Amino acid sequence: MGDAVQWILRISYYYSKFLGVINFEIDMRTVLVNVIVSHYYFAIVNVHSHYILLNQELRAVLVEIRSLEGEHRKAAFMIKCCTLADRLEVIAGTQYEVQTLLERITKIFGIQGIVVTINSYISILATIYFSFSSVKKMHGMEWTPLFIFLFVLNVVCYFADILITLNNVYFVLEIHTHMVKLLERLTMFSAGLDERLQTVIESFQLQITRNPLKISVLNLFSMDRSRSMSMANSLVTNSLVLIQYDIKNPRE
Repeated sequence: MGDAVQWILRISYYYSKFLGVINFEIDMRTVLVNVIVSHYYFAIVNVHSHYILLNQELRAVLVEIRSLEGEHRKAAFMIKCCTLADRLEVIAGTQYEVQTLLERITKIFGIQGIVVTINSYISILATIYFSFSSVKKMHGMEWTPLFIFLFVLNVVCYFADILITLNNVYFVLEIHTHMVKLLERLTMFSAGLDERLQTVIESFQLQITRNPLKISVLNLFSMDRSRSMSMANSLVTNSLVLIQYDIKNPRE
């Protein structure tokens, strides 16, 4: 009898160690994913901030080009055109560097991006399913207001974190699109300007057209809102399948 008890205690000891190792591995993996997302998040914020400043400068150049219509002094007109051409060259060069930086960032975080995407998809699916299971198991039980508040807050914060991270990427794409529109407006006022200024405007627009901004993951797929909507639809469909299966096959 004593040997059997010792054998059971030994199994329980090793089993608790095994669970501890598994929990430690899960915690470390979670920390690693959060570190990857944080680094990528701050890199994207840096690119976004540069684009905001570039668009502000480009908007100021557009206003000054409009003001050239009332300039009748040829010498002043030429000086302003040369100054604006220099400013546009600086903007174009900075935009090229920022876009190149973004492309390098996406290459560096390519494999991590795949891992985070798969991990996020499974985690969201598991969160929806286990939330439903928790609510179903506690049906009929008396929930305290504090417990309900913490439960809802946890789910809301989890999904808000994912949405904020994704929107930060989409904001870069949108502000780049806004830059393209500003360049199109510049082209409308290019007629009658100095030849060098016209050349700089055309060169900048050609640079944007030939090298459109895309945020891809290992060249497998590009990140955009339409793809996120497709993924969200897939999550909803798979969640409903799991929930229906759980309802039809209740566990004791």
